[in-house]
Amino acid sequence: MFPWWGVAVVTTALRLIAAGRKTENKTDKVKGTTGKVTGNEKLEAEGKKDQTKGDLKQVGEKVKDAFTTKD
Repeated sequence: MFPWWGVAVVTTALRLIAAGRKTENKTDKVKGTTGKVTGNEKLEAEGKKDQTKGDLKQVGEKVKDAFTTKD
């Protein structure tokens, strides 16, 4: 088991990772919206593709979390 401070470090690291994923997903949404507004179909498609990829990563993490045991 972790010492008490180790748990805090791991928890903080996991929160930072989750925040990074949320930021990445927002960036992908902005990219898609920018492409749509400017009429740049390539940029719009790339933003949508990246957003879908990010959504799939989140689903994978949730499935993984559902099957991991909590001690």
